[in-house]
Parts: sequence; C-alpha cells; structure tokens
Amino acid sequence: MKHYVELDTQKYYRAKTKADAIMLRRHKAGQAIKTFFLASIIITGFTIACFALLQSPDTVLGAVETLKTQGLWPR
Repeated sequence: MKHYVELDTQKYYRAKTKADAIMLRRHKAGQAIKTFFLASIIITGFTIACFALLQSPDTVLGAVETLKTQGLWPR
C-alpha cells in the first residue's frame, strides 16, 4: 500500500488559499464596522435634528432661512 505524500505546490496553494480567505474575512469585518459607525452617526444626527425641530420649529426654520439668504442652503 502506498502512502500519499502531499506535494510542496499543493501545500503552498492550500496555505495561500487559507491566507486569502482570512484576509477577505478581515476586510469584510472592517467594512461592516465602518458601515455600522457611519449609519450610527447618520441616524443620531437625524434624530437630533428631529428633536430640535419638535422642540423649537421657529428657531430651526429661521436658521434654514438664514442659510438660504447666505446661499449656503441647497435649493
């Protein structure tokens, strides 16, 4: 009975494939964390803006009108 001996090229490609999979998994995890933080910032800003509008709509609308007269508010 012959024993199977793995070739060096097979070992190399198996190690390379494993390393590529680990690198891809880390990249995806990093992207997920970035997306989570950006979504959290956007949601928090929107929530604060809604609360500000509920508390004092005249102040917020006055600030928007001021920005429009200065040309800083998009049309």
